[in-house]
Amino acid sequence: TKPAAPKKATQKDPAEVALAAAQEAIDRKDYAAAVTLLENFLFEQPGHAEALFQLAYCYSLQGRSADAIDMYRQTLEAYPKLLPARINLGLLLLESNQPAEAAAEFARALEINPDHARAHHYLAAALEQTGKKDEAVEHYRRAAALEASFVEPRRALLDLLLQKEDLPGASALL
Repeated sequence: TKPAAPKKATQKDPAEVALAAAQEAIDRKDYAAAVTLLENFLFEQPGHAEALFQLAYCYSLQGRSADAIDMYRQTLEAYPKLLPARINLGLLLLESNQPAEAAAEFARALEINPDHARAHHYLAAALEQTGKKDEAVEHYRRAAALEASFVEPRRALLDLLLQKEDLPGASALL
């Protein structure tokens, strides 16, 4: 019989190694290190969706909202149906006092998953900020119906109904 060929040492994919190192830095909450690793990785492999998403996330945790918004948009250009990127982008836009743009992102998120309770809640908040209170009421109701343990939409809905002086509607929530 012929002797078995020696096994070759398996080499890990350099992309996997770099992304794993960045994830370890994120897990340690060392966002500066993660940003450096991800920026270097993206210099070598521009447009890599996972790296763009992770970099956007790190930027947001560092308070670099404009950079995070840009990275989430780049991520969504490559992967428009990436729900976490859509929602995170919407939240950053909402925090950046851009409620109409945020509402558009949350609406896109709901096209991907119409039963996403938090997307309904965030869309309602954005609509409320743009003055579309009736639409906001409907999305708060939908969020509350989809996830019974999610109390924030009920609170927001109660506040909004009281503002609108809809006492029967507010009473029904109590």
